[in-house]
Amino acid sequence: MQLRSTPFLLALAAGMASAADLRGYFEGNCGGGYLQCGNVGAGTCCIILRENGLRGSPSIAVVFAGTGTQLFGYQRTRDGNSCGSIAAQKATGGLSYTCLDIPAGTGEFSGTRWYPPGLFLKRSPATSCAPTSTEECTGLATPDLVVLNDGHAFGLTGVDDATTEVLYAFAANGSTVADLPESVAGLEVDGEGVEARVRMMRN
Repeated sequence: MQLRSTPFLLALAAGMASAADLRGYFEGNCGGGYLQCGNVGAGTCCIILRENGLRGSPSIAVVFAGTGTQLFGYQRTRDGNSCGSIAAQKATGGLSYTCLDIPAGTGEFSGTRWYPPGLFLKRSPATSCAPTSTEECTGLATPDLVVLNDGHAFGLTGVDDATTEVLYAFAANGSTVADLPESVAGLEVDGEGVEARVRMMRN
C-alpha cells in the first residue's frame, strides 16, 4: 500500500506541527539578519534568492517545528528550480529548531524546505517543484518577512519588487533600522518582538 503524505499524516508525524517558519540568513551559523517564509507547510520550497537571483543564503533554519523535523537546503538547478539539488540536510532532533550551514566551498542555498521525520520522498528529476506537483513538493513560497541585524522586522506581503530588493540589500549589509530611508521604514511590523529576535540571533 502506498502511503500518501496527506496534511493529516504530515501533522501527525511532525508532533502535530502542520507548519513551520523557514529562514535564510545573511551570515553563516544563522547569524545576523534573515529572510523568512512564515507558517509554511511540509514540502513547500521557500525561495531565498536575492539580487535578481544572484545571491542566496550561507545558512538556513527551521523554527517552530516538531521534533525530528528534517531541514533541507538546496541549490538552484539549470532549469531554474530553486529547490532542485539537495546541498545539505539536518534534523532538529529533540528540539523545535535547527540551523544548517552550507558545506564550505559550495556557494549558497537558493531554497529550503522541511519534512516530518520518515515522510521525506525524494523528488525524481522529472518532477518540478511547482504548486501543482505531488507530495514530494507541495508548493512554492517567497519570503514574507525580512529581519535586520538589530532584530527589526519588515513585512513583504504586497510590497513591490523594487522595495523588496531595497530591504534585502539593507538587511544583507548589516544595516539597522536607523539606516533605512523613510520610504521603507513604515513597513516595520511586530515592533514588540525585536528583543526576542535579537536574543535568538545571539543564542
